[in-house]
Amino acid sequence: MSDRWRAVVSDTHLPWSTHVAPGPAFAASVRRWWIDDLALVDVECAPTSGSRGRSQIAATDGEFVALLFIRAGHEVIRTNGDTVRLAPGDAVVWDSTRTARFEVPGRLSKRSLLIPRAALAEVSGGAWATPGAVLERGRPAIALLTGYLDTLAGILPGLDPAAVVAARNATLELVLGVLRPAASGGVRDLPLRGSWSASSSSTSRAWRSARSASPASTASPSAP
Repeated sequence: MSDRWRAVVSDTHLPWSTHVAPGPAFAASVRRWWIDDLALVDVECAPTSGSRGRSQIAATDGEFVALLFIRAGHEVIRTNGDTVRLAPGDAVVWDSTRTARFEVPGRLSKRSLLIPRAALAEVSGGAWATPGAVLERGRPAIALLTGYLDTLAGILPGLDPAAVVAARNATLELVLGVLRPAASGGVRDLPLRGSWSASSSSTSRAWRSARSASPASTASPSAP
C-alpha cells in the first residue's frame, strides 16, 4: 500500500517519499484539477507520513510554490528541525526546493494549490511572503482565495480553454494578494529561510504537458 500511495501522491503533487503504518486497510482519495499550468489538488486520507529529501527534490521537474489549506483534521510539518501543527482553517506556503517532512496523525482533508514559480513571477515581480510562512486565519484575502477555489473546483470541468486561462490568471492575482505580507503583519514565518528569487523557467508548461492532459483526475490507493 505504501508504494501505491507514494505513486498517487507523487503523480498528483510532486515527488514525495511516503509511509503508511501497518494495520487496518489504508483509505484515501485524491482529486486534481488543472487550471492551465496550475494544479488544484484535494486530498482526504487516513494517517500517513512523508518526506521530500534531496532525491525527491532532484526528481522534481521545475520549481514550485505551493499553498496548503487544512479543511479538516491536523497535519504536522517539520523542516530544518522546527515543527508546526496545522489545524482546520490554517494555511501554509511551502517551496518545492526545500526539504520537508509531514505527518498526518488522524483523518485529514486538505487542499493544495501548486504553482510553477515562473507563473507566479509573471504577476509578482518576485515580491511575496517568505516560503514556509503560515498565513494568519481570518484575513479577507485568504477568505477570498479559498471561496474562489471552492467555486472554481465546481465549474472548472465545464470551462472552455479561454475561460480556463482567465481563471488561471485570476487565481494568480488572488494568490499574490495572499502572499504579499500585510502592512500590519499578516503572516508568521516558519524556518524556511534564505533568498527565494523569482527565476523564470520553461518548465511551467512542460510540467503540465508531462502529466495528465485531462482537466480533472481522481485517484485512490485504497484496497478494493
